[in-house]
Amino acid sequence: MKLVVARVDESDPTVLKIKDARDQVSNLLPDLLKSLSNEAANEETAIIKAFDTLRDNAIMGLIAYLKSFNYHANEDKKEAANLLMLYIRAQGTQISKMNYQAETPALTKIINQFKNEAKYTAALALLGGVHWLEEMETSNESFETRFKSRNTSFSLDKNIPPFGDIKTKPHSCI
Repeated sequence: MKLVVARVDESDPTVLKIKDARDQVSNLLPDLLKSLSNEAANEETAIIKAFDTLRDNAIMGLIAYLKSFNYHANEDKKEAANLLMLYIRAQGTQISKMNYQAETPALTKIINQFKNEAKYTAALALLGGVHWLEEMETSNESFETRFKSRNTSFSLDKNIPPFGDIKTKPHSCI
C-alpha cells in the first residue's frame, strides 16, 4: 500500500481528482503497518525462533543418528533404527521445514509414540538414543508454551489495533 500511495503521489492526486481517496488510504497505513509488523518486533518472537531451531536440530539430529545405524554390523540395531525411521517418515518427510502449526503436533506425536509404545521405546533404548528424544521433547514443549504465550499477549494488547478493525474503517476510496 505504501508503494501505491507513493505512485499516486508521483502522478499528482489533485490533478487526477483522487486526493480524497489517496488521503483515506494513507490514513489507514499506520494502523495497518502496526498490526502487521508488531509480531516481528516482539521480543518473544526471537525466543520462539530459538526454540524452533533447537527442536529442528533435535529432530534432524535424531534422524541422522538413526541413519547411522544403516551401517551397523548388529542386525537388531539396524532393524530398530528402521522401525523408528519408518514412524518418523510417516509424520512427514521434512518435519523441520514445516510451519509452526504443523511441526508442533508432528513432533508431539513422535515423542508420545516413542515414549509410550513399547516397541518404539525398546528400539530407542537399544540404540541409546533416548537423549535425542528428551531434547526434542524439551524444546518442543518450550516452543509451544512460548508460542501460545506470545499469541495470547498479542490478543490482549490494547495498543495493537485488531486487523478486523482496520478493515471495517470506512474507506469509500476502494
